[in-house]
Amino acid sequence: MIRYSAVYFDAHDLFYDLSQWRTWLFHSLAKLNIHISQWPFDPNPYSEKPAPDFWESLSDYLQQHGLNSGQALEFIHAARYSYQALITSTRGLPEATKVTRQLRASGLSVCIATQWNGNVSFEQFLNQIGFHEPIDLVAVCDWDNANHQRQHFLEQLECDQSPITQSTFVSCCEENLVAANNLGFGSVVHVPRIDAVDSGNVNCPAVGTRLQRLVDLVSFCAESPRRVA
Repeated sequence: MIRYSAVYFDAHDLFYDLSQWRTWLFHSLAKLNIHISQWPFDPNPYSEKPAPDFWESLSDYLQQHGLNSGQALEFIHAARYSYQALITSTRGLPEATKVTRQLRASGLSVCIATQWNGNVSFEQFLNQIGFHEPIDLVAVCDWDNANHQRQHFLEQLECDQSPITQSTFVSCCEENLVAANNLGFGSVVHVPRIDAVDSGNVNCPAVGTRLQRLVDLVSFCAESPRRVA
């Protein structure tokens, strides 16, 4: 049976936890009688300047739900302050260190393919959050454009001796799982965010396999054959 040769991680919410930020945002919106359980635009972690389109989207969302422009601006100011305060305490998740160490010990390459626009390189960010395990490849990817820039993506993701058809892609984001599946990954695996598990708000992904915990990935990779291209 053919096994996987590499694992690619979409690191958001797998290598570090942004649930405190989401909790603050949801609770603050609830005080305005705006009740949501999911938010599609997480600002980039550990960046002094999150992507402007996030704050613009949030402002539009607030005004669509009854706030005037001045009230929306006041909320945005408070949200920016809270965001900056919370990201300074962001730490890596210990499960990521444990799992990547076990995967490498079993002979698999460990790669990261994630979106990132921080003020430091992603490798520096990993060091800042306390993640020090070796990574074979770090690819900063705009997953929203995976289908439109297919060849560029494939070139970015090609790890030495580990074609993506012999690799698995792991993410909390269902949209990125669909994109990775369309690119031809051997398998795609959904691991729910910590706060989604705690709230019971976990659905089966549209594609791939859902694992309840990141630590289950080691046995999954050992037992599962790759998809033959």
